[in-house]
Amino acid sequence: WQEYVPLRALLPHVAVLVHHGGIGTTAEALHAGTPQLVVPLAHDQFDNGARVAALGVGRSLPATRLTQGRLLRCLEALLDDEGLPARCRAVAAYFERDTGIETIVGWTAPPVA
Repeated sequence: WQEYVPLRALLPHVAVLVHHGGIGTTAEALHAGTPQLVVPLAHDQFDNGARVAALGVGRSLPATRLTQGRLLRCLEALLDDEGLPARCRAVAAYFERDTGIETIVGWTAPPVA
């Protein structure tokens, strides 16, 4: 456990990120193409964990059901999933696309003088 971790620097170097399921952490892991084990505690964290699982880029294990055995089984399943890295890369590719406002409205702002 760490109070703060620079996720953009860390995530490209980890096999799986275990986290609470906050939207910021979830999005950073999706952006980095890092597999996730979400352990939600409250609020939107359960939905974020469900979405990670539905995308096929991780699993969700509610904190109220967390045991050492369940944690190990989830991590082993993620690490043994041969298709997981490709699915994570595919989701991360969405973050690389130019989806700025100019693309959406088909207009480019004039240069600032």
